[in-house]
Amino acid sequence: MRRLIALLTGTLVAAALAAAPSPANAAAAGWRVLDAPALVPTAELRLVSASAPGDVWVHGVEALRCGPGCSVPTGNPVLRQWTGTAWRDHKPPAVDLHTVTALEAAAPDDVWVAGGTPYAPFVTHWNGAGWERPEFAFQHPGAFPAVEAGPDGVWVAVNGVNGGAVVHRRAGGRWESSAVPGVRVHRIVARTATDVWALAAPAGVHTDGWGAFLLRSTDGRAWSRVDVPGAPGKDIRLTSVAPRGAADVVVSGEAVGGDGTRVPLFKRWDGAAWADLPDPQRLGGARRLSADRDGVLWDVAGGSVLAYRDGAWTSTPAPRSGTTQEVRLLSLAVVPGASAVYVAGGGKGHLLTGAYLAAGG
Repeated sequence: MRRLIALLTGTLVAAALAAAPSPANAAAAGWRVLDAPALVPTAELRLVSASAPGDVWVHGVEALRCGPGCSVPTGNPVLRQWTGTAWRDHKPPAVDLHTVTALEAAAPDDVWVAGGTPYAPFVTHWNGAGWERPEFAFQHPGAFPAVEAGPDGVWVAVNGVNGGAVVHRRAGGRWESSAVPGVRVHRIVARTATDVWALAAPAGVHTDGWGAFLLRSTDGRAWSRVDVPGAPGKDIRLTSVAPRGAADVVVSGEAVGGDGTRVPLFKRWDGAAWADLPDPQRLGGARRLSADRDGVLWDVAGGSVLAYRDGAWTSTPAPRSGTTQEVRLLSLAVVPGASAVYVAGGGKGHLLTGAYLAAGG
């Protein structure tokens, strides 16, 4: 599968196009198909990040294989960059690409890749000319660093195996570090340099990347806890936080009872109180949302792209191209400050599955 599929959902993204039509024409144009990187089947893209339509980064696996008795397929990990004219292969030194858990592209010369194992975490940075390790050192064993990188700054949260988290912030070309005792940080999302949110959980609780509460920073340094109300008698498990404005934050996840009963959670904070959002199809619970410039929330589920606007969800099946019979989406990225969206995964043909990447907005 060697296709890059452009999904248009409002204003056409000029991804390798000479010119962009008006929003009305863009909506009518629908899907566009472009060449994508050639990966050896069976292949899939697991992470995508983009700073602009001419700077798209993907992490995936090619030549996936699973022999008798195999429970987890293995293959050759890849890291590729779309430069606007071609795909470029990247191989950061001393990094096991099998263990990548975070990919953040802030600019063509400011890209962050993180992952590793609990006792050997790593963070590496592409500066446009080569790969480098950040100046801060891991002061204790860490577990899968959380990274946020965008026009307003870079944050790296490192969780101690037996303690709390340390959040490193790059400011003025230097790193500042702040300890957050007693918590594990699973994801950081920055709306601006002075409006930063994080999903967190108690340090001693293993949550598989789920948060039990939020952390907020209004200066990029100090963090305060923000609790999200749920169903009575149920634990909260948050999977995403999407700030759309200074007083407009959306979270999703689940409320889980002692008997394992799960209730989807989809709420909005207006700066003073939390309220449930309309979600009759229950598409907002236990998902990972991203907000674009216009406040539209985006997500993927199976082979569909989900969008939440004007109080309602829409579900758009990912298009089939050529011999593609089935699409499985695994990741989504919104271009900072834009309404451009990229989704990634695998596209199954008659016999094999290949890399699948869709872009639009």
